[in-house]
Amino acid sequence: MKWLNGYKARIWKVIPLAIMWSIWKLRNEVIFSGRQVGLDDFCDLIKARVAFWVKDHFKGCSYSIQEFIYNLQQIRNMPIS
Repeated sequence: MKWLNGYKARIWKVIPLAIMWSIWKLRNEVIFSGRQVGLDDFCDLIKARVAFWVKDHFKGCSYSIQEFIYNLQQIRNMPIS
């Protein structure tokens, strides 16, 4: 699929890693610190992690962390570079 070229393919590769890392970190916080997190907050945390990792990897990305978290449709429609 042509739209999966470039940055979009890399974003899709980052998502499973961000999910697994977030689950691992949250698990440790629940076990060792007794922290409780709602599903919406947990999903936002994963989106933020994806955004931070993508922005760190793609220095030319002009989108903010907030746009990644709250406006994924806009990111999805970003032209392939």
